Amino acid sequence: MFTVRAAQRGPSSIEFTAGTSQAGTVGSTLPAPLVVVVSDVNGIPVPDVRVAWTAGDRNATFSPASSTTEDDGHAQTTMTLPLTAGIVNVAATAR
Repeated sequence: MFTVRAAQRGPSSIEFTAGTSQAGTVGSTLPAPLVVVVSDVNGIPVPDVRVAWTAGDRNATFSPASSTTEDDGHAQTTMTLPLTAGIVNVAATAR
């Protein structure tokens, strides 16, 4: 006899894993990509999830503006800072 547990594969959480706390000059591209991992309710990484990148009302740009998680649940983008100094709060949203 054995027991099998079916895992839910939809996205449940999204966490930044790399690229946070960077600094740069206005209008420059940050040196390291922003990276997130998307997981299901059991903490298992979820592939093929679209992640949209936004910076609130700041005019930062992302390349790409949305990306798709790989087999390991990770998605990434690069960010170019706005032309005015200040803090940029980045949000990554699983779609």
